[in-house]
Amino acid sequence: MQDKLDNHIEELLPEFQKQMDIARPCVVLDTLTALRRLFRGTPSDIDGQAEFHKEANCNIIVDILIKAVNSSNNKIAIQGLNDIGCFINTLSDCNGKILPQFAKLCEPFYASVNSKLNNGLLPQDIKQKAIIAAAILI
Repeated sequence: MQDKLDNHIEELLPEFQKQMDIARPCVVLDTLTALRRLFRGTPSDIDGQAEFHKEANCNIIVDILIKAVNSSNNKIAIQGLNDIGCFINTLSDCNGKILPQFAKLCEPFYASVNSKLNNGLLPQDIKQKAIIAAAILI
């Protein structure tokens, strides 16, 4: 299943990106779940060689995940934070170190996660997911 999804990722990502702007929350959550499954299904030994690791695809994924984290919908923000962790894991080597070719992709995540950590008005569950995402980024 993973290889079949990965082979069509260039067709899927623009559609996923559109859903982030126009869809109802349940569709956005389904989109984020599909991305998370893609990330989790990626073998840990492929060292950034999946189709979604191509620069253009990564940029779309970053945009999707930043929109999710910055969402005013708490469920979407939580799912976005979860997906950031899964995505970063696919950009890392088997020791958990982010591969050099992907280091720049992580920069936008720092700002979004940090804004969640510094917002004292957010629910505890968002803060907890932001702490986990920050730990994975570090």
